[in-house]
Formats: sequence, structure tokens, C-alpha cells
Amino acid sequence: MTSVSWDDVPEQAQLLERLEKSNSLAKKWQFILLVASVGLVFVIDWAWVEAQPIYTAVVMLLVPSQFLPGVVMTLMKKKKRVEELSEGFRAGAFNKPLLLSVIRETAQTLGIDQRKIPFYLTRDKDLNAYAVSVGLSSLLPSIKGVYINRQTLHVSTPQGLKATIGHELGHLFPYELHWNGGWLIKLAFGGLLALFVLQMTGDPSAWGLIAATGAAWGFLYLDSIPRTRMSQPIEFLCDGLGARASGVEAAISDMLNFGNEC
Repeated sequence: MTSVSWDDVPEQAQLLERLEKSNSLAKKWQFILLVASVGLVFVIDWAWVEAQPIYTAVVMLLVPSQFLPGVVMTLMKKKKRVEELSEGFRAGAFNKPLLLSVIRETAQTLGIDQRKIPFYLTRDKDLNAYAVSVGLSSLLPSIKGVYINRQTLHVSTPQGLKATIGHELGHLFPYELHWNGGWLIKLAFGGLLALFVLQMTGDPSAWGLIAATGAAWGFLYLDSIPRTRMSQPIEFLCDGLGARASGVEAAISDMLNFGNEC
């Protein structure tokens, strides 16, 4: 784990400014991809595509194949809505009413409408909680949410859990990174780009597929750079939101408890 000194942490105003600029750039990027996708539709020889159904199908799946496994794993994860837990549920210091109360109080403290986001409890045994939003929530509403691993409840205190929940809510609301969205546009552009490159090679076999794969994965890598650069600023902002929900001492205490258990 890399240590971070206080001097390495920018002021919140600076972090918010970076987030605003990044999200503004993300919207422009998505517009560029939309325009480029329309352009590719007109330059691709669709008669050639129709004559190569197997190769073109493989190429069109290059981009979604990079993130669909994660989506499928999240959909198949053994989880249960917190509201649907049994009345006899118990994990560490938590029963169902207390867990619901902690979630409700956290959302109220942060001014977030709890009804906008589902909370799931998973059976995973590692100490973790995370937020999921893949930008396809309208198509996959059951995947978006805050996920709390059951083992986390055995280590957390009620006040400390507010910091964890507040942090994850930060990823979905106040500090949502727009580079994580626009996946319908990205899927369309990535698939069309790969299809165009395959067609331009004139070789729907090994070399053509290699070139198309390179183009699709190169696009995905380029698209991931801003998300990577913003990951630490987002974490700082979400940590601050979590501390606001629980109080600094409770947030630090829970972090120390997690560290002792790891």
C-alpha cells in the first residue's frame, strides 16, 4: 500500500475543480464518439459486412467482451436487498433494523435520496464495500447500487459503517465520474471502428482480426486514461464525504479496524 502524506492531498476546491473539468471533457468526448460513429456508418461497406457474418460478429463483440464478464459476475453475485433480509438477520453488531437505520441516517446526513439507489448485502467474506454503476443502469437496473460484503459488518461499528456507506454513495452521486458513463456510445463506436479496420485490411482472417482487435482495444485503453487519472482525486472526495457522514474519528477508527483484520 502506498502511503500518502497530508502534503500530497489537494484542497477540496482543487479536487472539485478537477472533477468538473474532467466531467466536462467526458461529455465532449462522448459527443465526438457519437459523431464519429455516425460517420463510420456511412463509410462502412455493409454489403461486404453481410458477406462476412462470422468475422464481423466476432469483431463487433471485441469491445463488449472487455467489460461484460464483470457485469455478468455482478448480476450473478449472491446478494440480497437489505430491505429483504430476514427479521432474524444478524452480523456482528448489526441486525436488520440497525442496518436499515444506519443507511437511512447516512443518506439523510448527506442530503441524498436513499430511494434512488439500492443497497445490497453480499456473501463475500473479504472486507469490502463498493458502488456499481456501469452507465447501463437503464438497461440493467438491478446492477446499480451499493454493495456491502457481509464480513464488513463483523468488523464495523454502526457509526463507522456510515463512513463506508457515505464513501460509496459519493461514487454514485456528488462525485460521479462521467467517464464511467456513455457506454452505449462507446460500444457503438468501438464495434464500428473495429469493423471498419477489418474491412480496410481486406482480410477477414487472422491479420484482419489482429488489426481490428488492436484498434478496438487501443480505443478502450485511450478511453480508460482519464478514469485512471481521476481515480485518486475521486477517492479523496469520497473519503471526505464518508467522514462527513460519520465524523472523522469514527471514520479513522473503522479504517484502523479494517487494517488490523487484513
